[in-house]
Amino acid sequence: MWPFGRRGVVTRLAEVDDHSEVEIVGTVCSPNAARSPITGERGAIIHVEVIERVQRDAAERRALSAGPQRDDSLGELIFGELVSLRDGDGTELSFIARRARFRFGTPRIAAQPLHEVPASLLPELRTRSGDGLLLYREHVVREGDQLRLQAIVEPAQHTAAHGYRTVPRVTFVTRDDLAPVFLAPAP
Repeated sequence: MWPFGRRGVVTRLAEVDDHSEVEIVGTVCSPNAARSPITGERGAIIHVEVIERVQRDAAERRALSAGPQRDDSLGELIFGELVSLRDGDGTELSFIARRARFRFGTPRIAAQPLHEVPASLLPELRTRSGDGLLLYREHVVREGDQLRLQAIVEPAQHTAAHGYRTVPRVTFVTRDDLAPVFLAPAP
């Protein structure tokens, strides 16, 4: 599944000393602070896709040899703030959830009818034709879940105060200004 699994990409954060392209599997260590506007579920990241199910006309069905309906994606929203992942070595990496792009390698969950439209979803409905049924798919990433991340990262120097001494702590941050941050559920 592109872009994951490419050669020459760093797979351990411990090997990074300058900005580098990495692909890691990590455990979400951020609290479940985001709340779904549709179901009310809580997670570190909530990914919502809004869909319109439209009836195809006879000419389109014949031309495409397709069924009577098609699902048009109206857009997606990501709820969540700064999220931290911890790799297998215990090193942490931070990224901004709403700037990430999700990639799903397994079949998507079935779309559910959207009976009531929350105000936060209204901007996504501008492209709606108005002829179809509104649906949504929701993917919740919780604390403790495994994610696969590909991004350009760099070390971030922090200073943590412990009594009268300060102990430097190095974590990593994604550079979404240099390349997209891709996320996928870990297998």
